[in-house]
Amino acid sequence: MKQSVTFKNRMLTLAGELFLPDDFEASKTYPAIVVAHPEGAVKEQVPATYAEKLAPHGFVVLTFDGAYMGESEGEPHFTTDPFQRVEDIRAAVDYLTTLDYVDNGKISGLGICAGGAYMIDAAKTEKRFKAVSAVVPVNMGAGMRESQPNKESLVATLTAAAKQRTAEVNGAEVQLMETVAADDEAAMQFPEHSLFREARSYYRGVKENSRSTGQIVFSGFDKLLRYDAYDMMSEMWSHPLLVFTGSLADTRPFAEQAIQLAGDLAEDLVVVEGATHVDLYYKDQFVDPVVEQIADFFSKHLSE
Repeated sequence: MKQSVTFKNRMLTLAGELFLPDDFEASKTYPAIVVAHPEGAVKEQVPATYAEKLAPHGFVVLTFDGAYMGESEGEPHFTTDPFQRVEDIRAAVDYLTTLDYVDNGKISGLGICAGGAYMIDAAKTEKRFKAVSAVVPVNMGAGMRESQPNKESLVATLTAAAKQRTAEVNGAEVQLMETVAADDEAAMQFPEHSLFREARSYYRGVKENSRSTGQIVFSGFDKLLRYDAYDMMSEMWSHPLLVFTGSLADTRPFAEQAIQLAGDLAEDLVVVEGATHVDLYYKDQFVDPVVEQIADFFSKHLSE
């Protein structure tokens, strides 16, 4: 059973969906999971796939569009603000605590791709979570900085973003940058199994959605390029952490780093044999066993 919901993050209204257990009764209380989506995605894509599979395990699962994305408020739309994404996760936990049928002491967090790193960042200081899991996490800020060949290039990008911000506040149109290859030929220029090569087939085929355009606001690069989801993680981490990656995922180093920084609280790094990054978005042969392990992991830590 699924129902559409809205909740507030300060002045913005976020759009979400609640997935309820098959035997749901409003008079009972249930453990809950907040699910954070990949960058540029919407709740109907990867989050829905995982939520639909987790709810039958007895969880109330909340998916939502981050601010500036999908059906949520925020202008200009498609703005990537990592700090806002983290606050969106906190607001999602706030919302769950207002539901009589959610056990406030049994809320866990799950994030996929960039949402995995945002979830980890939120959990550094969000101590209402019982446990946290991330599937193919991507530390967006670090990844964007690594794409810059040198300091001069990084500064040039920041300077261009600053100039574009000035232009937009003075009436220019918002400049959008593509994050998904424009066509199949462009996608094939990336290495085999890479996220950017396979993203096009997912976002422009398997789970295409009119509200997921594959674009982000260029003038917001100032926030993205200075962001690090794992900053101070070793000093602040206090949750059990379970991370998944694929043996063929080019984003695997981000998963390995998260586990390393979690120290003794790292439950496991599960490497799914034969899976790429995007395979773990939707392919049942890979997602189903991952969901079973996530459900078992969260259930195990509910009583602690």
